[in-house]
Amino acid sequence: MRSIVFRVLILVFIITVGCQSSKEASNVQSAKTDNTVLRNSGVDVYLSDMLRRIPGVHVRGKGANAVIRVRGGSGSLVSSNDPLFILDEQIIQGGYATVVNSIDPTQVKSIEVLKDAGSLSSYGSRGANGVIKIMMK
Repeated sequence: MRSIVFRVLILVFIITVGCQSSKEASNVQSAKTDNTVLRNSGVDVYLSDMLRRIPGVHVRGKGANAVIRVRGGSGSLVSSNDPLFILDEQIIQGGYATVVNSIDPTQVKSIEVLKDAGSLSSYGSRGANGVIKIMMK
């Protein structure tokens, strides 16, 4: 009887430590930027230029035709490899081109990119290629 109680206590300890470690790891895997440097530079600001500054985000092209990938993002043969875009807590259907055509890049307050499984879990399979959260002023 003592060995069963001892094993249960060890199991509870391992689960507790594991959960705390995964929460700490998820904080490390998101990247966030504010865009004051680009906004104050005096040149035309593109959303793709803002995304280029974030580690783990790969941008090819400029404007609405740019291709955005988070963590490589080339694993699917059938479905899209585009990340999920969230604009002011609303999921945007249609990908990057829709986002670019619907916002003014000078009004972007911050961009946060979620890359790890812990932070993507609330988005399910839609967030499998990463999530880009854009907050406006």
